[in-house]
Formats: sequence, structure tokens, C-alpha cells
Amino acid sequence: MRANCESIVQTLNKLMAKAVYISPEYNPHSLKRDWGFFVETKRPDIFGAMSSTSFATLRQTLVRSLREIALAGHVISTNKEGDSKPKPSSPAKVTIDIPEATANALYNEVGLDVLTLALLADVPVHRPLHISHNSLIGHWRWLRLVWRTLVQTKTRPAAIHPIEEFPPDQILRDALLENRNNVAIAQLRQMFHDLLEGACERDPEQIESDKLYSFLANLTLFCPFIGSELSYQYGLVEAPWTKGSLK
Repeated sequence: MRANCESIVQTLNKLMAKAVYISPEYNPHSLKRDWGFFVETKRPDIFGAMSSTSFATLRQTLVRSLREIALAGHVISTNKEGDSKPKPSSPAKVTIDIPEATANALYNEVGLDVLTLALLADVPVHRPLHISHNSLIGHWRWLRLVWRTLVQTKTRPAAIHPIEEFPPDQILRDALLENRNNVAIAQLRQMFHDLLEGACERDPEQIESDKLYSFLANLTLFCPFIGSELSYQYGLVEAPWTKGSLK
């Protein structure tokens, strides 16, 4: 298992050496170091499921956690009876190219953000899923693109708006409530695509601020490490080392 996990890391490291694929500035391990305790405090159910040997259990926990966030204090736009699909009674099977891999081992190798996208992006939670090496690398590449596009190299601004002012996108929220986690992530990717339209050379200063903050808030739901760091850089959250940030 260890050898197979290391093969993923070696592949990713090779890609990092080629600027065309992965920027060396995007480092999920440093994000884990800076934000791991903060995120675990905020979402302990996810980290509790990480100790399970079953990827299916973690996948179901992720969807349940996201549904609870989507439900919290927000109006559902689809109110027809039967719109919301029932929760699966048991987790659908998840297989992976790495024999005998565990959720915790893969989390330590590729990070929570990549792992979450791999578990949720392809099919609804009630359907079986296979995670391939290419899938993991593909999600890594997308997060690298997000990082390279939005990373803030200037002085961090003073707190502008708390991230709580930007609720989940309505389409994304409704998809989560209907257990269509794959549609929710497709909407997240569409938000990023829309964010770049009209932005000259992908310059964050050319991006409409409300759209940017809304995307970061939604990104943080699925990818809490990169989402929290970018949100911090734009003044939407306090750093975990700031007094009172864990309230």
C-alpha cells in the first residue's frame, strides 16, 4: 500500500517540476500544516470518518456534512414533493487503483481537498465509484489552476466581509440537498469559469469582488484547506493562529 501511495506522490512531484502542469507554490501539505487543526475543529465529523478503513463511509459523511451546511438557515428553491432524493441506506462501494489504501493514508499523501473532489466529483453518492490515479492528478491540476489564478501576492487586506455573508450558491445547494454531489462540484467549477470571464490575463484585480468572495466561500465547503487559505488572503477569515479564530 505504501509503495502505491508513494507512486502517486512521485507522479505529482514530476508534474510539479513542469510549470505547465503544477505550480510548486501550490503545496497541499503546507496548507494541511497551517489549516489542519482549524478545519478539524470546525468539521470534526469528516476527520472522525477518516479513521474508517472504508472510503465509502468517508464519502457518505462528506455528503451528509455538506447537506447539513446547505440546509442551515437557507431557503430551498425546489419545494416540490419528491424533489429531494432519499439518503442511501448504506454507502455505495468505492474502489481505488491503490490496493489496500485507507482514507487516512490517502489523505496524508494527497490532502483533504484532492481527496474530497475525487470522492464527490464523478457520480452521485448512491452510485459506485472508482478512483483512478488520473482522477487524483486531474483534481490536483484544477486546484493548482485555482491557486495560481487567485493566490494573493500583495499585502493581505484588513477583514472585508466575514465568509458567512456568502451562503452556498443556490444551484450548488439544491444539488447537495438532492444528493447530486457531482452536480454541485460541476457548479463549483462553473463558478470558477464564470469568475475568469472578462478578467484580463486571469488577474484577480480584474475579477468582480462579490463573485470572487462567493466562489471562495463555496470552494471552502468542498476544499477547506485551499479555500481557507485563499479566503484568509482576501480578508474573509482570520488565520488559525489569530486569537479568537476558533470561536
